[in-house]
Amino acid sequence: MLTLVIWWITMCLEGIILFRSFYGKIASKYPLFYTYLAVVLALDLARYFVYTSHPSSWAMFYWSTQFVSVLVGYAVILEILKQALDPYQGAERFGRYLVLGVFAAVFAFVAYRSAMRSNWSPAATTVELERDLRAVQVLVLMSILAVVFYYRIAIGRNVKGMILGYGLFIGTNVMNLALRSYVGSGYHPVWEFVKSYSYVASVVVWTVTLWSHQPNPIPELPTRVESDYETLALRTRGMAAAMRSHLERTARS
Repeated sequence: MLTLVIWWITMCLEGIILFRSFYGKIASKYPLFYTYLAVVLALDLARYFVYTSHPSSWAMFYWSTQFVSVLVGYAVILEILKQALDPYQGAERFGRYLVLGVFAAVFAFVAYRSAMRSNWSPAATTVELERDLRAVQVLVLMSILAVVFYYRIAIGRNVKGMILGYGLFIGTNVMNLALRSYVGSGYHPVWEFVKSYSYVASVVVWTVTLWSHQPNPIPELPTRVESDYETLALRTRGMAAAMRSHLERTARS
């Protein structure tokens, strides 16, 4: 009964945030974040229907939709990245491509390792994939925060709320999934409990911090973000050119 109550609270808060985003004309400011929230609400409604009406199909339905939940979570990371580095287009573009590249690499690695197993199961594969992809999200979010603090980039209440809420959710999830993989199926009830409550806490944070549009302050002074990015880009292009030249000489010899 408590699980259903938590479920209803979560869905109600998600609906309130989405309604408020359209009523307050905030949705267009953070399209990736609100797309994520809309998809998660749709998944919650579908899962609730299956859980209450077709309990025998619940486990299979949950694991088959969990990958979608993990996948759209990257929309929040990309939104935070875009908003935090919006004045610095080169650095933001580099970070976006890096995040997408790492995601593709992790997904390909887990898919390959799963294909090599003789006892493949969707639940085990999804747990492994979720753990690895959530870990990447944590690392990326920590990197964004490191850049924000190092360059003293000012961010508004909305973006702070996204970071706090999603950071709480994925940080708890990574530890939770790691324990589940280590302890086994006996940890499943604890895993469900922690996951549900951490997400409720995240949704509460978003409800408070995204109630109205509070954008990032306009930078008063230029920072070294873009110049450092250009330096890095020039060095990277130089290294790539040197490697290409070396390979061409090797091929001709």
